[in-house]
Amino acid sequence: MEHYRNLSLEDLDGEVWRPIDGFENYMISNFGRVKSLTRYEFFKNHTKVSRRIRKSKILRFSFDSDGYIHYGLSKNGKGNTRKLHRLIAIAFIPNPENKPCINHINGIKTDNRIENLEWCTVMENNIHGIANGLIKPSFGENNGQSKLNTIKVRIIKRLFNDMSDSSIGKIFNMSSEGIRKIRIGKTWTHIK
Repeated sequence: MEHYRNLSLEDLDGEVWRPIDGFENYMISNFGRVKSLTRYEFFKNHTKVSRRIRKSKILRFSFDSDGYIHYGLSKNGKGNTRKLHRLIAIAFIPNPENKPCINHINGIKTDNRIENLEWCTVMENNIHGIANGLIKPSFGENNGQSKLNTIKVRIIKRLFNDMSDSSIGKIFNMSSEGIRKIRIGKTWTHIK
């Protein structure tokens, strides 16, 4: 993508431009380039309203904190940030099932070629991420909301024969329902 950063408005071989939904002053190409359209801008200059011409140009992209390419677009004087893969999918990939997410098939966040993008559900996106090692499942101690660790769960499982769920819960500052889920194998199933 870096080599597209300073290209002119001249179209590349095979490049197709489409309007960006909700941003009438911009277009997106099938190569992931975004351009602003030539337009008049009105602004207040002390006592009078003036206008100036904004010429069409290829916009610069940047990366968000998650490593996705995004563009800054403005609408009605307000700045908006839009991820490139979503702009491309909306403009170029049919979504007959109205799925909400876009998946990078090869798992590379910066590979925004149309053939590498597909519409998916949140669940499909998560399954793809886990299956391809892009997402580490957050169960057990890796879950940020867990009050327990492996050692405590082993102790809890040993206490099942001698104590009630509510008694164990008091010891570990947990609800009896949380202890019951461990007992019936709904949580912490990876601990024997």
